Amino acid sequence: KVSVMFTPMINDEKRDFVEYTSLGFLSQTHTMVTYTRASDSVLCVPLMIDAACWCDYFSNRSWPYDDVAKALAYLFKVPEGGAK
Repeated sequence: KVSVMFTPMINDEKRDFVEYTSLGFLSQTHTMVTYTRASDSVLCVPLMIDAACWCDYFSNRSWPYDDVAKALAYLFKVPEGGAK
């Protein structure tokens, strides 16, 4: 089950609760739970750095804009070939 909710009191922070279940020794179920807290702005910084580095790389090689958009689409969760 996946649910996404906006809660005003936590503002920019995102919380993630994930439960992994697998078969373990002697066919016994093993469950591992992880809980993660992070801010959107903190998660966005590596993406911005990657995008800036790739843009610099492509501009130094004089790539056409359309090809650059297609190459960087994965950074912004755009379906392959959907960048224009």
